[in-house]
Amino acid sequence: MRSPMSAGHVIRRRWSAFLSIAVLTLAVSAAGPTSAANGHLGSIGFGGRLDGSAEFLNGLSVTREYTFDVKGRGRLRVTLDLSNRDDCVALQLFDPSGSQVNPASYDYPYVCPASGDSGQVFDIELSVAKPAPGRWRAVVNGIDVIDLSLRLRITLDDPSKTKATHLYPDLVPWLPWEFGFAAPASDHPGTAHDRDNQPGDPAVSCHPDEEPGDTRCLRFSAGLYNVGNGPMYISFRDDIAYQHIYRQDSTPLDFSDNEARGRYLERTAGSGEWHTFHEHRHLADFVLYELLEVIGPSGTLSPVGTGDKHGYCTFSQQIADWGTTKQDPQYSSYPSGVFCDAAMTLERGWGDIYRWQRPGQYVSYAAVADADGSMRAGRYVLRLTVDPEDNIGETNDSNNVGYTLIEVIDGGGLGQDTVIVCEQGLGTGPSDPARQVVPDRFAWAKLAADPTYVAPTCD
Repeated sequence: MRSPMSAGHVIRRRWSAFLSIAVLTLAVSAAGPTSAANGHLGSIGFGGRLDGSAEFLNGLSVTREYTFDVKGRGRLRVTLDLSNRDDCVALQLFDPSGSQVNPASYDYPYVCPASGDSGQVFDIELSVAKPAPGRWRAVVNGIDVIDLSLRLRITLDDPSKTKATHLYPDLVPWLPWEFGFAAPASDHPGTAHDRDNQPGDPAVSCHPDEEPGDTRCLRFSAGLYNVGNGPMYISFRDDIAYQHIYRQDSTPLDFSDNEARGRYLERTAGSGEWHTFHEHRHLADFVLYELLEVIGPSGTLSPVGTGDKHGYCTFSQQIADWGTTKQDPQYSSYPSGVFCDAAMTLERGWGDIYRWQRPGQYVSYAAVADADGSMRAGRYVLRLTVDPEDNIGETNDSNNVGYTLIEVIDGGGLGQDTVIVCEQGLGTGPSDPARQVVPDRFAWAKLAADPTYVAPTCD
């Protein structure tokens, strides 16, 4: 779950207030040590792409500026990728005349969950349908930034879509990571934003808001992303879920007209359920978490635990693949005013993440607990299956399963164990002959924070 967002029209009125603070920050910090500009990134024409180098930032007020030249036609997209989703960061864009560009209806130019005016997201994007040629300027402003890595991407592309008549999603697991044993200290972990949802007593792995019988929790972050031809839009009516599969039309960047005019196929997609501690509705039976122990040299997998969480309310938090521009705008099908109540969505090319603090983000390791309550040392697979009941219509059902191979290292007592990620991949496990190994999606941010960073490995 993420911090609740207000209705879209309310949010879009409030962003200007935050940006007015950000502009003041820019003026104040322009001569300060935290305001080093990134300079000119180069020129971009149709089909082109410019990338700013990743940076690591700390400070009460930080500013980064990027200039670039636009040549030719196309849709201009300026995208900011962040290593965490809890700092207050705004993205501004200025055209060659020096005028600030107002965001499109499907853009959202800042993230600041502590203010209550935005959801928790890792990426934000601004776009211009017909950018004027000349020198543009992108400005990134942060307030009270703590250990933040960021990178900027600028593209000039064609928003046209696939020739498919109906735009089906394609759901792929966002592989488990951020493993640990400390439950969050917050009294409201289902709604608190990340900065107020820090680890508590290392000897307490399950939160009181979770299943009352669970006392041995291996916590982790995980999610899913959509690499299909269109959004996954789910409508809830009397706790029955319906998938809306949009028809291709003349407005490929905005699906609100499809929804308003009934330009979609509708099919049942399982059921909805209210989650008491997340305080919103989930699509039930949508994910499956399994813990399996790796046995012997053969690598046989033995089931030892599962997760009680099986529902999500999806939200476009992070671009699925930074290396491709196959994404719809972040809020192109966002159901304003009813999100996580009567509807939910996940845009094409975007992913949704539930971090380890949220109630239910764990698997029980009780079956492999040592006498002191800690997890038995050894290797395990955490397997994530998206849409295990096959309720969602997709372009591809063969990529719904992924895994993370981990090694638990005995730390000498309850709450002292450490977990190392050995391998992540699509498939049922490391012995799956068809598996596809996936690199660490946050490696860029770790290297920006520490250029000498080397990922831990398993023997």
